[in-house]
Amino acid sequence: MPIWSAMAVIPGHSKNETVLVGCHRDGTFFAEDFPDYISEHVVAYVNLDISASGSEWNAAGSPSLAHLVKDAALDVPHPSDPSKTLWDARQDQGPFLGQTDVEVTDFWVEQNKDYVLGDLSIPPLSSGSDYVPFLLHLGVASMEQGFDRTLFDAAHHYHSVYDTQRWQELYADPGFVRYVAVAKHLGLVLLRLADSIVLPLNTTHYALELHKYLDRVESIASSSKTDADFSRLRDSIERLVDASKALDAEKEDAEAKFRELLDKLPHSRPFHGHVHSHLHPHSHDNGGNHHHHEHDDAKNEPAHIHPHGRDHARDHAAGDHLHLRGHCAHHGPPLTHRLAHNLPEWLKRLLEKIFKHGPPTPIKKFIEAAQRVQRANAKLVAFERGFISEEGIKDREWYKHLGVAPGKWLGYGATTLPSVPEALTIEGNSTLAEKEASRVAALLDKLAETIKV
Repeated sequence: MPIWSAMAVIPGHSKNETVLVGCHRDGTFFAEDFPDYISEHVVAYVNLDISASGSEWNAAGSPSLAHLVKDAALDVPHPSDPSKTLWDARQDQGPFLGQTDVEVTDFWVEQNKDYVLGDLSIPPLSSGSDYVPFLLHLGVASMEQGFDRTLFDAAHHYHSVYDTQRWQELYADPGFVRYVAVAKHLGLVLLRLADSIVLPLNTTHYALELHKYLDRVESIASSSKTDADFSRLRDSIERLVDASKALDAEKEDAEAKFRELLDKLPHSRPFHGHVHSHLHPHSHDNGGNHHHHEHDDAKNEPAHIHPHGRDHARDHAAGDHLHLRGHCAHHGPPLTHRLAHNLPEWLKRLLEKIFKHGPPTPIKKFIEAAQRVQRANAKLVAFERGFISEEGIKDREWYKHLGVAPGKWLGYGATTLPSVPEALTIEGNSTLAEKEASRVAALLDKLAETIKV
């Protein structure tokens, strides 16, 4: 009997950058079958497993996605209180208030002690769903979100015959308002990942989180009265922070220059009109009107989401030119021969006519600016990849991410810088802990060079 996986593709302008969204299950099968494509092209993986099993909204993911996750949650209304946002739902409790067993309460507090509500409380991913192979085996920035059960929600009998549609309707999400909120957040995250000129990956936040990860390791070492020295790893983290801050400046300047040159392009003249009419043949029918209204609505997006402001007509034009940039990256004749296998006939003839004596200077500068943006995006994507070690983690080599992994005996629980604290807590070996810390430091030093500008 065949097993079917439902898949769909929405083509974009930049075909070498893919945003992947997935649900339970087959993630491992897919990632292990197409590791080369994923490593080369997938910029982020967005997972959705359980949309609603209780009252409290939570999200987890790569630290580089934390700002994106929060900003989207701030722009999605609370499912039942119009005066709040989805971000506020992190503090929601279930309806069954009352006295709870002391042991149960203590266990709950212990399980959630590292999840402290704050400005950016996005805990790291660990295990238990389809993001695992993308993040922990291949190094793709990943996230998931959904409503979880609290102490005051109905018990969720996960993976049992009691986990039914009826239970969802009565207890998990009466009216399915939480499902709607999750869908809105998922859609907004995907749109902002796919529609941004510079990918919304915050590598500096990630690098600073590494200091906190090492703080926990040093706390474990102190409580176990070992004399392990982690100074090399601390220095490597600081070098990575510095490299990431320089990348922040580069990506901001690259986007600003891109937008500046975009305004100088003749995208409102017949050239752009002819290109646009072929790339978007239905833009002037009802669908075109629909897109026009979408752009009008989107102009009201909060400024903190798009620090340079959003001109969606200009972004749409940018998409058309970005679509061409791969074909126009080199400027030596003969143009027709170079593009013979890539462009439709009408566009080859048009570009041949326009570029007869080489591309006009504004277009040439714009192509260079687009390539600069592309280089910045490549460095942002490389950040998560930089935690991948081919040797993997001791005793479970399939897990190759040295920044985070499921704890060896924690089930779904996450352990940050896993090979280092586990050398202390499981092996009781400070020498091994230092060796593992040096291995992480070497990866971070290499990563700092990779993202260097």
